[in-house]
Amino acid sequence: MKFTSDLQVTNRNVFQLVFAAFLLALVLSAAIVPSNAQSSAFASNAGNSASIEGSWIFNIEVSLDQQPIATFNSLISFGAGGIVVTSPSTPPLSVLYGAWSPMKSNSFSSVFYTFVPDSTGTGVVLQRLSIRSHLTDQNNLAGTGGRSTCNLQGENCVDDPIVFQFTGKRIASRAE
Repeated sequence: MKFTSDLQVTNRNVFQLVFAAFLLALVLSAAIVPSNAQSSAFASNAGNSASIEGSWIFNIEVSLDQQPIATFNSLISFGAGGIVVTSPSTPPLSVLYGAWSPMKSNSFSSVFYTFVPDSTGTGVVLQRLSIRSHLTDQNNLAGTGGRSTCNLQGENCVDDPIVFQFTGKRIASRAE
């Protein structure tokens, strides 16, 4: 009887060890495969998709009917996986969230959203900014964009007559 009990304990320990190794292999492959798949998908489309990743300071010129009406700056961060966050220097000072994707070699499209509040501070519509940018060199980019107003779900958007053009400079990762 003792021999059978020891054999059952040993079989259970082996099973637990194999199961733990299988789970570890599954977790590691899940972490590695998507990043490789994403990198290869972007690489075939944009040469080096990571080239836009990082934080930038944009200089933006806003126009209406081809006449400049305002200029301002914005901090914009492009993250791996297509996440983008920006914070403009103009009121209302708010954060805009969105997504970016490569279009072709060194060209990218991005879309940002922010809630626009009424007089009580309650969001009543979403403002959408859409931009197309291209790298002019490793640390500089330029592009154009437009603005739309959407419902709170980001649908039924209506384009505004306001357009903008911009240049951007990469924020250095170390003090220079």
